[in-house]
Amino acid sequence: MGWMPLPGQGPAIAPPAAENISNGSTTALLSGGIWLFDVINDPLEHNDLFQTMPDVVARLEGALAVYTSRGVVQKLCQVDPASSPSRYFNGTWTPWRGSRTPTCNAGGDDDVCIPPHPPAPPAPPGPPAPPTPPRPGPGDGSFDGIKINAGGGCTASGWCSGPSFSGPPLQVQFLLDGVVVANNTANVPRPIAGAHGFELPVGCDKVLEGTHRVDANCYRDFAWFPVGKVLCYKDGKKVPCGGAEVARYEHERFFSEYA
Repeated sequence: MGWMPLPGQGPAIAPPAAENISNGSTTALLSGGIWLFDVINDPLEHNDLFQTMPDVVARLEGALAVYTSRGVVQKLCQVDPASSPSRYFNGTWTPWRGSRTPTCNAGGDDDVCIPPHPPAPPAPPGPPAPPTPPRPGPGDGSFDGIKINAGGGCTASGWCSGPSFSGPPLQVQFLLDGVVVANNTANVPRPIAGAHGFELPVGCDKVLEGTHRVDANCYRDFAWFPVGKVLCYKDGKKVPCGGAEVARYEHERFFSEYA
């Protein structure tokens, strides 16, 4: 190594022996040191002024200390393939992730530039949610009430189906005072409703004495729906139902069947 003089001022000049490290010597240039040169009058740095101008050395060391205190520690990031300017940005270096404010090589946190752990793979999809059962669809029907058969015994009759007498025969149940006492399939032919009628045998001893509320439900679209109105009987005869009593019974029946 050495110095190259200004054009027209001769060949290159070797440095002083103390600064010549071309042969691998371990001088102050390798171990550390301070030199002071007047680069205006001594541009090739032949005359070291360190010993003769200690005040200038101290002033310059102070200035260097101020610059050092203002320095920012350089953060070096791993190369992100997604930042390739030749592949993705038409040969232009540009922020490519999130904020356009540089963080990594401008003193930012390493965690911002180099995630400590690779992102976790996405969780596998879970099982599909079970389908929501459909709400009870509209059903048609009528409850005739209770009749005493000529040959003995009692029968609860009526009909139920899908809208306008549609659909397959439905399951039907007869309730006495809110308790199911008979059930069957509504598939008995009727003049208008077709094969959607029902005739459920009921013990006469259960309905011919005392006061009772009777009604029927049919099963469609995963739920029971009431058929016709609640009927009231006293000693085997149909009588008007009290408004408050029927309202309370309808409320209890709704919540027992649909809640």
